[in-house]
Amino acid sequence: MRRVEEDANRPARFSSFPSVFSVANRIGWNAAWLLAARVGQQAILLLFTALVARQLGEVGLGQVAWVTAVLYLGNVFSTFGLDTVLLRQVGAERQTSTVPLVAALVLQLLLAGIFIGLLFVLPFAGQSAATVTGLRLYGWSLLPLAFLTLTSAVLRGHEQMGWLAALTLSTAVLQVVGTAVVFVLGGGFAALMGWLLAAQAASAGAGWWLCHRVLPGFGLNWPLFRWQAVVALAKTGFWLALLVGTAVLLQRLGILLLGWLGTEGQTGQLAAALRLVEAARLLPGAVMGALFPVLARERLEIGNWRLPISNSQLLIANYQKGLLGYGVLAAVGLWLLARPLVSLLFGVGYETAVPLLQILAWGVIPFTLSLPLSVELVVAGREKRVLLATFVVLVGTAVLTTAAFTRLGLPGVAWGLVLGEWLLVMLLLGMKRYRMPRI
Repeated sequence: MRRVEEDANRPARFSSFPSVFSVANRIGWNAAWLLAARVGQQAILLLFTALVARQLGEVGLGQVAWVTAVLYLGNVFSTFGLDTVLLRQVGAERQTSTVPLVAALVLQLLLAGIFIGLLFVLPFAGQSAATVTGLRLYGWSLLPLAFLTLTSAVLRGHEQMGWLAALTLSTAVLQVVGTAVVFVLGGGFAALMGWLLAAQAASAGAGWWLCHRVLPGFGLNWPLFRWQAVVALAKTGFWLALLVGTAVLLQRLGILLLGWLGTEGQTGQLAAALRLVEAARLLPGAVMGALFPVLARERLEIGNWRLPISNSQLLIANYQKGLLGYGVLAAVGLWLLARPLVSLLFGVGYETAVPLLQILAWGVIPFTLSLPLSVELVVAGREKRVLLATFVVLVGTAVLTTAAFTRLGLPGVAWGLVLGEWLLVMLLLGMKRYRMPRI
């Protein structure tokens, strides 16, 4: 009862209808900008994937998918959870003068250098020499990505979603236009990797210039740099880095496993299906991306469903219900339109991707349930719980998909990935309820 009275007497920004409407309106605009950016980016990346699929075939598409999956892990390793740490701090304070940007950038560059070094040491058994060469070339993009990660987090923290959308779309357009030019000039896989590296460098420079133009006081205050701050950030970001790294491994598990167990052609078929599923996940990602800085400021208290729900919690619950409805519609739509979508985008030779897409489509539904749960827990500082759940699902899904691939081939991988999505939902719900204080 005492807790209920404290909640009732606590002044809250969400205590009146106008303030709730104001926050909801701001979230709506931010989500709209992020959605526009991600829809545009994914539409352009679909065009990029279609260009690669038609020009380089399923083998070339498999090479690109495997290289980008490995470097996605590298980017997570070098970022080390600092994007979330910076977003949380900038979103709460709305300025950067006290945010350790220099320490974050130095740590990211050091970790990127370590990962790039590993690319030149590891043999990558099972991959062709051309694929490994392309990986090592494109791997240098982790250095400009360190700058881009920092500027993106700062823009999101300041809720400058419109400018972030412009930067994201410009980068995607630059990549696909340059890719078309590379193919017109007769370039192949290696030339494509070189161009993508150049595009990332240009995007990082544009992001840095943009932050200087639109954010007051943005910059690196080198006189305040201390190595102790780097160590402190490494400790702060450690669990977030493990969480994001585990989540990315789970997200890219099918591509990485086929790079080891299957062929480059099979990897290309799965990559084609996954590209369309990723496009269907845009809306949930945009909505939760817009909610994150708001939740960071409010420090939404989670877990005790028996207490009266505050206006902010009710707002989040409404978004969760809407996302679930969207997930059902998206899954049904992908299942029905799988054949025409694959044929339109990737052309002849990708018939195997059709049944894979029809299976993977049903994974959109559990994704719309697990993403809000993960964000809610991370904002509240419960990232260790999310990490544990994600790690258990990663191990279980890896075992399941490996066994299913040996018996069922590519459809087995798809079914294993969908079952893993549902397992993640169940574990996250358990983690959330486990943290509930008892009355």
